[in-house]
Amino acid sequence: MTTTAAADTRRQILRAAMAELAGGGAERARMDTIAARAGVSRGTLYYHFHGREDLLVALIEDALDDLAREITDPVASGDPLAVLESVLRFYAANEDRCRFLFSNVLVAPERASAIMRREKDQLVTPLAGCLATRGYEQPEVLAEALLGQVNGLVFGRIMRGEPLDLDQAGPSLLATARRVLA
Repeated sequence: MTTTAAADTRRQILRAAMAELAGGGAERARMDTIAARAGVSRGTLYYHFHGREDLLVALIEDALDDLAREITDPVASGDPLAVLESVLRFYAANEDRCRFLFSNVLVAPERASAIMRREKDQLVTPLAGCLATRGYEQPEVLAEALLGQVNGLVFGRIMRGEPLDLDQAGPSLLATARRVLA
């Protein structure tokens, strides 16, 4: 299998796994069902992911990677509010993935610190860079606080089964961030 074909198969499995998890939750998803949904054999599934935990961690990492790509332009602009708004838009456009991300981040406790370091590297550090460029003191702490505000709102709404209505929640959240950054 070529590198491109292997990467395509991996993405196909991840899409199928997310669809399966969105339908029934991580506790009900079975590897053979995910393989069937992806149109691959169990052997192929296990070639790419050594087990259920590897697959769940890969889904979390995939979501974080996509979120990091989503904030690339706002980070380049140096506007911390644009970064936060981009994070909110990503969460709203990817509610199933976010539900999975928030409810399974500790699915593999021994891997949780690596996942959280990745989150820091891909979200906190870039936002902190924007804040540092604008002269804010303790930019990393401020970045964590601002992202914590966004994550808290999203986590609460998603875990309660409420929609992420950006027209309702977005302006209030961003207004609060503006006051913090004033």
